[in-house]
Amino acid sequence: MAAIDDFVLPAQAERVILNRPRKGLSAYLDAVDKLRSVEFCFNSKRSYRISDKVLKHVDELLSEAAAELENDFHRILSKCREVRGSTLELNLKYLGVEYVTTEEMQNTHAGSLGAKIADWIQFYQIAIKLFFAAERKLCDQIFEGKHTMKDNCFAEVTAESLSTLLSFGEAVAKSQASPEILFMLLDMYEATFELQSEVKFLVQVYSI
Repeated sequence: MAAIDDFVLPAQAERVILNRPRKGLSAYLDAVDKLRSVEFCFNSKRSYRISDKVLKHVDELLSEAAAELENDFHRILSKCREVRGSTLELNLKYLGVEYVTTEEMQNTHAGSLGAKIADWIQFYQIAIKLFFAAERKLCDQIFEGKHTMKDNCFAEVTAESLSTLLSFGEAVAKSQASPEILFMLLDMYEATFELQSEVKFLVQVYSI
């Protein structure tokens, strides 16, 4: 019976594979798992006379499934980047976070810089604890169990916003050299260090 199943399962899985994952992702992934089990069986038991032919067909189906899943993943990722990425950027803008260049910072009076840094520290805390945490949770839910996909999703969605958020600190560090600026940078460092564990969680890289 097991031998018969090894020949029947590829035909069953093929129908699901050819229907594409959009017809039902769970069933599609289950079909891929079945093909992998059949592939393992034929590789470990080479006594079947037509196993090479079946193996070749299984390999072709697995390659097609992998390509289709990758295409679907990139479509989902593109949509997440478009929708969630722009929403995150808009939330930061409403909060008061804007991209800052070194040239702009050089024109900032030292007297007002302290207030800007105090504002940025608050913006950073809100962004990390609320906005970025929400995007991490959403990516984890969308790609549950797919660790690399979770990380890619989060990286794509937050890349522009993270660059905007950190641009202020970089601009301050490069703009003016004075003891007052040094102490202000230390304040910024302390604020970011306090959230180090939250940041590590957000950007964690899972092992597969």
